[in-house]
Amino acid sequence: MNPYSAIHGVRVQRRSSRFLRNAAVVLTSAALLIGVVAALTFRYANVAMRREPTAVRIFSSNVMPTYSIVGFTSLDGTDLNGWYFPAKGSPRGTIVMVHGDGRNRLQFGESTPALYMSLVAQRFNVLSFDLRHSGDSEGRLTTYGYNEWEDVLAAVDYARKTTTTTGVVLYGFGSGAGAVLAAWQELPSTETEREKKPTSLAALPLLRDYILALVLDEPQDSPDDSIRSAMDRLGLPTLFPFNLTVPLAVRLSAGSSSEYPLAALASRYQRPMLVMQPLSSDGRKSILLSERLRLHPETTSVYRVPVETASGATLYESRPKEYLAALTGFLDQYFP
Repeated sequence: MNPYSAIHGVRVQRRSSRFLRNAAVVLTSAALLIGVVAALTFRYANVAMRREPTAVRIFSSNVMPTYSIVGFTSLDGTDLNGWYFPAKGSPRGTIVMVHGDGRNRLQFGESTPALYMSLVAQRFNVLSFDLRHSGDSEGRLTTYGYNEWEDVLAAVDYARKTTTTTGVVLYGFGSGAGAVLAAWQELPSTETEREKKPTSLAALPLLRDYILALVLDEPQDSPDDSIRSAMDRLGLPTLFPFNLTVPLAVRLSAGSSSEYPLAALASRYQRPMLVMQPLSSDGRKSILLSERLRLHPETTSVYRVPVETASGATLYESRPKEYLAALTGFLDQYFP
């Protein structure tokens, strides 16, 4: 037997053993890391989806316009509650308001009744309701638009059945703006398309053209951006990989098969749209607004002003007169 061959064989075996040991260590470490990331991801997603709903504040009758308490059921059976404000005089239209995550039908808290007053005085019916897992409505999870679009369409159908106007203006705030765009996307364009929709959606006598206009207050480019913003407000880590894995976990928990690219959806909507966003220090526009202006400048209105977002200020609360003037101007243009 050749001594060199024997020694060489031993060395090869040793190298092979070391490689296998190192590979096992690497794979074990990777598996542990993936397990830790997965566990933390679903823990953070649970925090983002299950935070305690904000209770609806009760106001005296002299602060609020005349209203009635209403209730209806979302497409998946979730019970929803809200307020219906009839227009003062012959109605020019009906507005369905959709609040953002962490809020309720009183999007701006004690400042909201003044917004209701303004819209009702301009002869618009207003339906303002709590999305699932918000205010007085039922539901176990907030999903940042991935399920809330079903609530929006249920509200639109309620408005159809209870008002004398034809069509609605959808008015969404933050993640509620995303739910509005997702709701429009889910509606069929034609009767033929309706036949291909799930039963609960096909049962609604609504087509996309029932949505006459959109008002989007601080919309994001995707529901995932709303989730990341909420994570930041809740003190959850927003660095890689959680900035990707937590939004994915929320979508999976919602059972959504669509990612709802909101910037693209806003560009596909060809009817009038008012986009309201803070003016950044560098003046750059969001992808949603940039694409909307590029494709539909003639039907796109814009309200952008500097806002100190670090203080938690909103566009409406920071400059209420300018905000209402922009909103009124848009409504006067398309609903004279």
